[in-house]
Amino acid sequence: MFCNEEKVEIEGQNQQQHIEETHTTWQSCCLTLDREFTLFITKYLLMVGLIIFFGYNLSQVTECNDKNLWQSLLLLVIGIALPSPSLTNKK
Repeated sequence: MFCNEEKVEIEGQNQQQHIEETHTTWQSCCLTLDREFTLFITKYLLMVGLIIFFGYNLSQVTECNDKNLWQSLLLLVIGIALPSPSLTNKK
C-alpha cells in the first residue's frame, strides 16, 4: 500500500514540474523560447523604437507647440523606461 502512495506522490511532483516548465517557456512547432527573455527583448525594442521616433520628430519640428508635444512624449517614454524592463520577477 505504501508503494502506491509513493508512486502517486511522484507523479504529482512530475506534473507540477511540467506545469512550472510550461509557464516559463513558450513553444511552437519549430522553436522554444524563454518567456521572460522574450518579454524583456520585446519591451526593450519597443522603448528604443519609440525614443528614436519621438527624438527624430522633435528634431524635425519647427513650431514650439509641436515641439512641446514631441518632447512630452519623449520624456514620458524615457520615464517609463528608466525603471523597466527587468529580468527579475517581482512576485
